[in-house]
Amino acid sequence: MSKRLCVFDGMTCSRYSKTTDGRNIMNHQQKKAGFFCHKECEYFPCHTTEKPEDFNCLFCYCPLYALGERCGGNYSYTMEGIKNCSQCLFPHERSNYSAIVSRFSEIVEMIHHQDRKPIVSNMMGLEGKE
Repeated sequence: MSKRLCVFDGMTCSRYSKTTDGRNIMNHQQKKAGFFCHKECEYFPCHTTEKPEDFNCLFCYCPLYALGERCGGNYSYTMEGIKNCSQCLFPHERSNYSAIVSRFSEIVEMIHHQDRKPIVSNMMGLEGKE
């Protein structure tokens, strides 16, 4: 694995390595920015854990939620069809920071794809009406 400097939003943030599938994985052990434990939060810990000292609050709301079934976490769906992540600790494990950040490009691609789709409600007889 070759290590290079990672530049994110114009700031040098960490070092990263290539995975076997070509994705960049930032080395979370290089910087402290990859971990934040908010023990004073009224919801801490929001998930049951045996290691509260390693509970990462940085991704309080999981960015992978938007990936739906491709998130890779331990989720289920409620009877109402809502994704339930209450049994998932993936974004809260200290060691998973790099894995989450490496998937941001998938989220960006998904948003880009969705933004290019026409909005159906605007195409169903609403065009040209004032």
